Amino acid sequence: MISEELAAFRPLAQAIARLLHPYAEIVLHDLKKQRIAAIYNNFSRRNVGDDCLIDDEANLDELPEFFPPYYKLNWDGRKLKSISITIRDATKKAIGLFCINLDISFLEEWRDAIEQFIHLKPPSIVPQNFFHENWRERVNAAITEFLTERQLTVESLSPKQKRELMHLLEEKGLMHGKRVADYVQGILL
Repeated sequence: MISEELAAFRPLAQAIARLLHPYAEIVLHDLKKQRIAAIYNNFSRRNVGDDCLIDDEANLDELPEFFPPYYKLNWDGRKLKSISITIRDATKKAIGLFCINLDISFLEEWRDAIEQFIHLKPPSIVPQNFFHENWRERVNAAITEFLTERQLTVESLSPKQKRELMHLLEEKGLMHGKRVADYVQGILL
């Protein structure tokens, strides 16, 4: 049976579990009983009533307000990023822990897939005879350099900054060509 003090945190635990389903498990620990009082979106295969596994020698009066994010491994090897918040009663005595375990394994899989997708081994060389006069690439590079140096985006350019950019492209000799002006205008609009 969950204590009345901890029961007050059930709606919050349920809401976070529902919002972050299926990636977050929320666990309410009862420090008085040293047992799990509630668990939502259970993917750790623990149960209500299981031991909290908190060190018997831990001084509960010295628990921080929250434990900064830390990493754990789930039973199936998935990497979890967790955070724990100390629940206190009206006298400021630690009575529980509100723990959020976030499954980040899918993010690591995405990261690995993206790295594989964008990383070319060995680095490719653009065939010069095929892309001989790629004026778009040179224009794009000049625009990117202009924006990066000024910490701007195309959408944030003022009319004055657009004129400065056009002047820079002209100085670099990039405005000569049949479709260059239309191309740059399409970017700046």
